[in-house]
Amino acid sequence: MVLDLTQAIGFVATICVLLSFQQKTRARILIWLLLGQILFAAHFGLLGAFTAVVTNVVAIARGAVYYCKPTQAWAKSKLWLYVFIGLMAVGGFLTWEGWYSVLVLGAMMIETIGLWSDKPRTIRWVMLLIRPIYFTYSLVVGSYAGMTADVIFSISIIIGMIRFDRTKASANQLK
Repeated sequence: MVLDLTQAIGFVATICVLLSFQQKTRARILIWLLLGQILFAAHFGLLGAFTAVVTNVVAIARGAVYYCKPTQAWAKSKLWLYVFIGLMAVGGFLTWEGWYSVLVLGAMMIETIGLWSDKPRTIRWVMLLIRPIYFTYSLVVGSYAGMTADVIFSISIIIGMIRFDRTKASANQLK
């Protein structure tokens, strides 16, 4: 029963993150991603995958700060980028589960750098590139929802790229 609830929470998180890739603006991408990360933190916690819990909790704080970046002077400091990467590194050290902890740590750190960008296109590219890393981590810790999510996310990101990025690139070439 607990495993079913655990995977169900992961699948709801998947839906939230899936919706993030289909958003046109950076702010909307971050809101949906934030909701997904809250649920993924709970999902991985129930699986006992504590490195993923810590990195998702840091990612929740990161999402809140990054959301404020366009309008709040305090959130524009690049220092936040290093703070979040440092917190993930410390959290990863404290929750070390084995070699596979490096996977989620590396992917989250790359994601942190990518989400700092103000360009949705860059965010989509970074999120696509790290999918195989997340998939491997989910496979090792037994997150069926995570593995399914990464396949679906990859497809969704590519659709978002076609909808928003390819059409802009084509329009710019015609000018």
